[in-house]
Amino acid sequence: MYFPFYHGEKNDGVELFADLGLRADPNLFKKRHEGGIPMVKLVSTLKRPPTMSLDEFHRWWLGPHAAMAKDYPGLKKYVISLAIGARDGEPKYDGIAELWFEGMDDLNKIYASPGFLEARKDVMERGISVVTIFTEEHAVL
Repeated sequence: MYFPFYHGEKNDGVELFADLGLRADPNLFKKRHEGGIPMVKLVSTLKRPPTMSLDEFHRWWLGPHAAMAKDYPGLKKYVISLAIGARDGEPKYDGIAELWFEGMDDLNKIYASPGFLEARKDVMERGISVVTIFTEEHAVL
């Protein structure tokens, strides 16, 4: 189950959802058999603009941009996975960010945090394309 949200026009290069005031209902993620709220993730794919080199993008994302997330309220884990290739040539995205939270209530708290507002502005100003979904993890193996 996922909930994509968009900021502005789809062709503006950035698809973020905070400005719209959209929030996913935490009850949608309740575990049926335990009655509790499972760990949820905000998962984003990022694509750099053609004017930014891959090396420049990696340095920015792993450096100053990642540092902005360290103070997100309720953040339990933050992982950046950089694309290293694709089966059919050039990857559609340059990487994936995964941000772990105890539940949707905690995830929703980041939108008013100074770190998130700074990170959102940074992404928009650089022309980075972002697609974000909320996920509930189900381990298979």
